Amino acid sequence: MLIIGLCGNSGSGKSSVAKMFVDAGLPLLDADVIYHEMIECPTSPVTLAITEKFGHGVTHRDGSINRLALAKIVFAKDGEMARQELNRIAHYFVLEECYRLIDIYEKDGQKAVVIDAPLLFESGLDKKCSVIAVVTAPREMKIKRIMERDNISSSEAEARLSRQIADEELRRLCQFEFRNDATLDALSSQVHQFLVQNNLI
Repeated sequence: MLIIGLCGNSGSGKSSVAKMFVDAGLPLLDADVIYHEMIECPTSPVTLAITEKFGHGVTHRDGSINRLALAKIVFAKDGEMARQELNRIAHYFVLEECYRLIDIYEKDGQKAVVIDAPLLFESGLDKKCSVIAVVTAPREMKIKRIMERDNISSSEAEARLSRQIADEELRRLCQFEFRNDATLDALSSQVHQFLVQNNLI
């Protein structure tokens, strides 16, 4: 089974490419969705691990994780150590779940599965992938998309991008690039080409 890793900076249009893969019939493992579902469950191992590390101040009354309270800690100016610790916890449990789901899809006879993970390389998920594709876009486009999507200022969007691996480095690490600098049709054409090249359609 082909395991396709999908990465790209915030505002690159990675979610658009992921949707195109799903529309083509490929199962998608969205690491963010998996993580958020885990922390919404008060008794999940990841929720319990985060609560043990950061205390009950980061939970709701029902025991689920209060994402806003946790974000205030890990995105504070002196929150680098806390952010690293949260990533260490999250990566461990998300990887475990992704591996479990990949095994299920493989036993089910799927030809391929797509892993959409913002921190694909940081988490170590890249080591499980057969091929990795990056979605890129000009920096100005990414900033504009982030501002519109999240209703934040250009300086906040810039700060968010500055914490992510640059497109140049991602191109070096990946085997395929989707350039999202024109229309959705142009992007769709590139996805179609990728699917043809890998005998998925």
